[in-house]
Amino acid sequence: MPVFPGRWSALVWLLLVIAGLPAVDAAQRNPAAEVNDSEIEERYVTRIQEEAANYRLARSHVLVSAETEALGEEYVRQTQAILDTGADQQLESAGHWLSPQWWFVSPSPARRAQWLAQDGFAAVPYSRSAGELLALEVRALAKRGSISGLYNALYRLWYFMPDYGNMPAVMHAAMDAAEREQNYTAAIDLTADDPRDVISLGSNSSMGEINRLFHFMVLHGDRVQIAPRAALGLARSLLRSSDRDDLFLARREFERFCETYPTHPLIFNALTDRALSYLVSYRGEHYDVGSLISAAAIIDQAEIEADGDKERIRVVEAFRTRIRSWHQDRDLQVARWYAQRVQPGLAWLSAPKAEVDRPWIQSARYYYREVIRRDSGSTAGRAAALELAELPLPTAGELGAPQPLPPTPAPAP
Repeated sequence: MPVFPGRWSALVWLLLVIAGLPAVDAAQRNPAAEVNDSEIEERYVTRIQEEAANYRLARSHVLVSAETEALGEEYVRQTQAILDTGADQQLESAGHWLSPQWWFVSPSPARRAQWLAQDGFAAVPYSRSAGELLALEVRALAKRGSISGLYNALYRLWYFMPDYGNMPAVMHAAMDAAEREQNYTAAIDLTADDPRDVISLGSNSSMGEINRLFHFMVLHGDRVQIAPRAALGLARSLLRSSDRDDLFLARREFERFCETYPTHPLIFNALTDRALSYLVSYRGEHYDVGSLISAAAIIDQAEIEADGDKERIRVVEAFRTRIRSWHQDRDLQVARWYAQRVQPGLAWLSAPKAEVDRPWIQSARYYYREVIRRDSGSTAGRAAALELAELPLPTAGELGAPQPLPPTPAPAP
């Protein structure tokens, strides 16, 4: 390596470092990170549509023999038999069992049904049974809870077989699987003392795939059952997101559901979820109580939609118990704060001692009474009653008694 004089050596090294920066930046840049989810989804759908167009074109030019049709029907029968009974079938291929993961553990009937449906479609792709084989693959994946595979198989069925006649039943199976994997109700704990623990956030690693499946069914599902359930599922995913901005988006989605489907059977669920979106935004007894008031008003609406159902009434009562408990704690905290207040600085010199703390004591007395009125038997209610009794007695003016008029000033001479 050549040796440069001191000043020129430093200059050359500086130029070399500057020249290398773009290369380092390019190496660290991830092109995939610059493509958002909607672009990825659009590319995926475009690819599936191209494959589906080629498939339908080829199918229109193929004459399927009677033997091939019979084979397709046999694949359907045996795949359905595996799903129903789990019994071994003649057309099952031993090749799937060669993977080391199945040397000591047997695959589930749902996985075997998935394999057989895929083998059947590959063997007779243009037979009348091809659509049913794709549908059976969707059902098998739904039974397994494999959301990624389920999403791909459902897309293939939708675009490859637009004339498939039993699509609503297949979508119901996919919807059931998505809701089961989302496991939303298990993430809610109305007995939690901390608002942050009422709902677990971002705990499902497959949430992105579940949301893609929900989005597909919002677009393509029927407007009576599938699309409303999927819309509610998407809103719930937003509610469970760890991003605070998603909380407000979720709240808006629940509102939109109530506006779009005001008479739907799921309206009760949407209302309680909307109330939950306010509960989780409550920050504790030292903060504003507006979110609790909003949640309570929404639960009042939900009670109307409960229509006397015992399980729904229990849900309403659970929400009210949680809201009332937090409201009690917060008002008791406010009452104590007012009770401990004193006049600032030397303001006590301007009024008799009996009147010094009156404004603060009046406020403390009001909040203590609110806690007692709301639930006198609760822990907060009993504490409020004891602390209220220790406050100075209210003056006649505070009790509403008529006060003497101030003396009329003497006329000026």
